[in-house]
Amino acid sequence: MTDHETTNPPGPGNPPSSTSPPADALTKWQRAALMALEGEGGFTTGDIGRITGHGSGRTQSAWLHHATLLPLERSGLIAKMDAEKPIVWVLTDAGRRLLKEGGR
Repeated sequence: MTDHETTNPPGPGNPPSSTSPPADALTKWQRAALMALEGEGGFTTGDIGRITGHGSGRTQSAWLHHATLLPLERSGLIAKMDAEKPIVWVLTDAGRRLLKEGGR
């Protein structure tokens, strides 16, 4: 798999992953985002940026969205709460299991 395939949205040549990555395969930012989403309810990209220390400016939010949150969504570890804007992210059952199995 090339680097660009890990950040591009699913398409004919890049289908969504059907299995979650192992906990040790996550980046530190992906793990931090999952841990931030463990609370009740959902969080916007800006919320996650502030919680993880990533920042909540436009550039930081764009990077967080594309490099961290979209790959987690494609892996089935997080999901959008609904189709409304701003996007509100929630941890899925698979994400909760991964955190539980992989420890913190």
